[in-house]
Amino acid sequence: MSESFRGAGPAKGRATELLRVSGPNGAHSELLVGPSTSGGACTFVRHFVDPQHAGVSINCYGLAFTDKAMLISNQGVPPLFVSGLVREDVKTIRIRFADGTATLLTPTRGRVLWAATEAQLAPEKAAVTVEALREDG
Repeated sequence: MSESFRGAGPAKGRATELLRVSGPNGAHSELLVGPSTSGGACTFVRHFVDPQHAGVSINCYGLAFTDKAMLISNQGVPPLFVSGLVREDVKTIRIRFADGTATLLTPTRGRVLWAATEAQLAPEKAAVTVEALREDG
């Protein structure tokens, strides 16, 4: 389990699912949001690859995420899942792949979650960078 609390921790109350993605071979991940002790929110990302490879990460922040443009993490090498928080001014997340292609994600309530396809797990097609873009690009 990975945790980041920045002066806040999970508060009592139920987290609700915000995003869910499916990857190859039954792999899946879900992103949930619940209250934090500082009045902000905690993001819980649960991922399941197979019975031996599953986990959860927790990030809690105050009323607003105001750090870097994005706080992104990935599960697996090459990345099977990409998840994270983005600032309010970030309108799009671009994931670039080793073959030169890219995909765009639109944050939902300041959060993103993405799953690779079977083909994107090959090193020559794997995700290699993630960029945060404002409305003006």
